[in-house]
Amino acid sequence: MGPRRKSSPAKSEQRGRKALLQAARREFSTHGFEATRLTAVADGAGVNSAMVHYYFGGKQGLYDATLELALGGILKSLLVSRKRTPSITGFVRALMRKLAEDPWLAPLILRELSGGPEHPPSHHMRGFIQELLGLLLDTVAAARRGGNIDPETDPRMAVTSIVGMALVPFVLLPSTTPMLGLDINGRDLQAVIAHTESQIMRSLQGGDT
Repeated sequence: MGPRRKSSPAKSEQRGRKALLQAARREFSTHGFEATRLTAVADGAGVNSAMVHYYFGGKQGLYDATLELALGGILKSLLVSRKRTPSITGFVRALMRKLAEDPWLAPLILRELSGGPEHPPSHHMRGFIQELLGLLLDTVAAARRGGNIDPETDPRMAVTSIVGMALVPFVLLPSTTPMLGLDINGRDLQAVIAHTESQIMRSLQGGDT
């Protein structure tokens, strides 16, 4: 057997950065920005805490990078979905599938948005929410113009209901499995998505599929 090849510095840096981002997801979603300790993130990533400053410049930089990566992925998925299936149910399906891929994200979104005036959401979160709501408003308006939902529907109210119903299963994720017997990350995901789509469309009095 030949000698083992050493990883290049670039690949080692990529692995270290990726490990920190993964650990940061868990810590930020569990404890929020203020209570998250960089030593806990570093321990979870298996690296020295000095690496957080090396790769990201500190806790704020790590938080921004974590949000930018995850939220950008959601928006990209929603844009692709809208081109393929320009409907409310298509939007909901794409959003919920993406949230299922990153179960830490929905609690983090809720934590950021519930901080009140004294703790406003971060720049990345505000930008994400604005784009998300804009996309959904357009989708609801198109469904109303196409006669797929009640023509009297107020798109703003519809958006409020849709976002809430899509987020709730993932916000409750830690308790749904033991209390309700739901495996939302596995066998029951499609059923939960289908149920949510059905309830949303029923509330909008349409048949958009």
